[in-house]
Amino acid sequence: MRGTTRRMLVVVALTAGAVTSTAWQAGAGAGAGQVGVEWAKVAIGLPAPTGPHPVGHATAHLVDRSRPDPWVADRPYREVMVSLWYPARRAEHRPRAPYRTAAEAAHADRRLPEIGLPSGALDWTGPTHAREGAPVDRRGGRYPVVLYSSGHLASRTLGTGVAEDLASRGYVVVAVDHTHEAAEVEFPGGRVEVGSVPVPTGLDDPWFVEFHRRTMDARVKDLRFVLDRLATLPAVSGALDLTRVGMFGVSAGGATAIELMYHDRRVRAGADLDSGLSYDPYGEVLPPVAVEGLDRPVLLMGSEQSGLSHRTDPSLASFWRNQRGWKLDLLLRGSNHPSFSDRQVFVPRLGAAGLLTPEQVSRHVGTIDPARSVEAQRTYLAAFFDRFLRGRAEHLLDGPSPRYPEVEFRR
Repeated sequence: MRGTTRRMLVVVALTAGAVTSTAWQAGAGAGAGQVGVEWAKVAIGLPAPTGPHPVGHATAHLVDRSRPDPWVADRPYREVMVSLWYPARRAEHRPRAPYRTAAEAAHADRRLPEIGLPSGALDWTGPTHAREGAPVDRRGGRYPVVLYSSGHLASRTLGTGVAEDLASRGYVVVAVDHTHEAAEVEFPGGRVEVGSVPVPTGLDDPWFVEFHRRTMDARVKDLRFVLDRLATLPAVSGALDLTRVGMFGVSAGGATAIELMYHDRRVRAGADLDSGLSYDPYGEVLPPVAVEGLDRPVLLMGSEQSGLSHRTDPSLASFWRNQRGWKLDLLLRGSNHPSFSDRQVFVPRLGAAGLLTPEQVSRHVGTIDPARSVEAQRTYLAAFFDRFLRGRAEHLLDGPSPRYPEVEFRR
């Protein structure tokens, strides 16, 4: 098996966050790390939400005193930061929520050259489409809830574009940063906790299996705790229908969605965007969910770069065979692994500003047209949650659509 799965396993290592500088910097142009004050910052530039609702935004600091922090030995409690996007009453007088805090932006800028992006070029703190602290619109009754989790060494804000769109369509989206595993998280008072969990250094690193077991365990416990606390959050008080909960995630966050469904039946539907489920790089150490499957709906959506599907990845193949609920496996043609995040939007903008070459842009987010990629991801995720959290007959999921030739159905 090891000899036949090596190509796929390199992608798994990238999915796990073990992207090295040399993997991306080989083509990093002169702009990388050399942005001076004479250059205007590039806006993140998220496309506007497409639903009928204005969007509100709030954050919450949650402390779980029932368990110690899984990564800091002397901290007897676990704390996480949560972002909420929700249907709001019109509140034009409210400020637009920033994409990131200034402290998070400063740390993110220092990390960008590690992945071949120019430091100092992005306006991380620029406005999004959501209104900070806008009152939730309770006229629509209680809204279904969708959880979001990002990949290793990433940030919950990288899912802002999809989160705003789902909120505009009538969902409450809850994004969680997994502290010490996330790239950087600012807590009240200005304290910033940065990613400090050691990631595997290679495919044969003995830490690989334990790393995945511990991160999945920590992530699942974080999300179950957040689910327990959601009803107490003032920003969305009385507006949540916690009998209709779904989850999606990117990279390790996609695997987290499937793991959470196995451990918590409150989650009725889950979408895994470009991640396998194995705990080891060879697909030989599988979590129980990959062996037993689930009895609830699961959407897989993979990038062309990774090649991950139930046809190629041993962990997804095992899950697919044993999945008892509805299932669908989609390929987004022309996409790369980071396409399933807001990088799909801002990396091409860096290219348009002359800070990345076309080759560097495609190395990050593939050759797919950025607008088409964003539209396809938003549309298929919304169709999935509409069908299984709202009971709407959404025929887009029944087979290939001429409206979306970029999306391939993998049977």
